[in-house]
Amino acid sequence: MEKPLPTMDDVLLAHFGTEYDNSTGVQRKRIVRVDKLLRRYLESEPETFLGPYGRAILDAEREFAPKGAVCRIMRADTLLFALQRFIEPPHLDPDPLVQRVQLRCVERLIARLVRIELAEYDTTCVQWDLNGALRRAKWELNRDRREAARARRQAQRDAELRASDEQYPGVFGVGRSPWGQPPSP
Repeated sequence: MEKPLPTMDDVLLAHFGTEYDNSTGVQRKRIVRVDKLLRRYLESEPETFLGPYGRAILDAEREFAPKGAVCRIMRADTLLFALQRFIEPPHLDPDPLVQRVQLRCVERLIARLVRIELAEYDTTCVQWDLNGALRRAKWELNRDRREAARARRQAQRDAELRASDEQYPGVFGVGRSPWGQPPSP
């Protein structure tokens, strides 16, 4: 007999429980924030990842118990479809440090979903999309750091060039020939 797939709530409780156990202090506070952000996203925008059948079931459940309905009744394989939008700009936390934790938690959650094979069908394309979205999000998150490093390297090269021009005037100077003479017109 095939066991039923766990709900989103089951997977999220297990995943974030492990994340909480492996962290302390500020890191744990960031993980708590990511957990709350993910649950708020799942509850507020189910139409982005649920089909008509799933929305009908959700509407019926919300009539009886609206709080936490999506995570309580939706199967964990639906979570794969929901995660991609969660790591895109309107849903990313504005704090870059929390964004890093958010991306790391989502990456580990995807690995957990794939590892324990929750989906009844082939999710390879969804996994590719999620991995591409993760790479884009990490690229954007590290953009400022890359540009600052590039500016530091350029400033260092400019300083070295000025120092060499002061040490050997007329050799490396701008507008001079290598022999110290002004260039001929």
